[in-house]
Amino acid sequence: MSRQSPPAPPPWRQRMPSAPWPLDGRQGSTAHHEAGHLVTARLVGFTPGNAVASQGKGGRAMIGIDGNAPDPITTDELDRPMPPPEIYAEVFDQTWPGSWGGRSYQQAAFDYCTVVVAGRQAELINAGVEIAKPCAFPLWDHDHLVAIAILNRVGENAALGWCQARARELLAANWDEVEQQAEKIARDSKATA
Repeated sequence: MSRQSPPAPPPWRQRMPSAPWPLDGRQGSTAHHEAGHLVTARLVGFTPGNAVASQGKGGRAMIGIDGNAPDPITTDELDRPMPPPEIYAEVFDQTWPGSWGGRSYQQAAFDYCTVVVAGRQAELINAGVEIAKPCAFPLWDHDHLVAIAILNRVGENAALGWCQARARELLAANWDEVEQQAEKIARDSKATA
């Protein structure tokens, strides 16, 4: 009697090997980071809003869900602290399913987290870093802590690397659009997608 192997888990449940952040302390482009959020938001079906960036202050991007455009933001937003990551997970729970365009709980989380982690992936692409094999970058910046909080909330804590890889693929396939948005952000300190 031969034993059959159990079916492979779905890709988002397959743990990816961790890898160190490949920019080795080099700072990525804030304009590309914020453009990565905007472009990925559009690609997963959210309403891209706008992004702002300021030299020395960083940047911020706002997106809308369920066809609703977010409130406009200005560089004044950069002086305000970001809410703790757990607040984003609470808001996610409170707004699902009504505001997530018919997405399942899990799919809404995956799409949102793909957008949230897209900024760092845009930095990698802009810096010319090639990713030889799928891996997860365990980063502890605000964006990644938000993604981790949401993925933990939906019971899919292994999906961070999958969301990162998905963001990289979407951005690489639409890099011209990222470059256009980044140019607007760099030139005008803001962009509206």
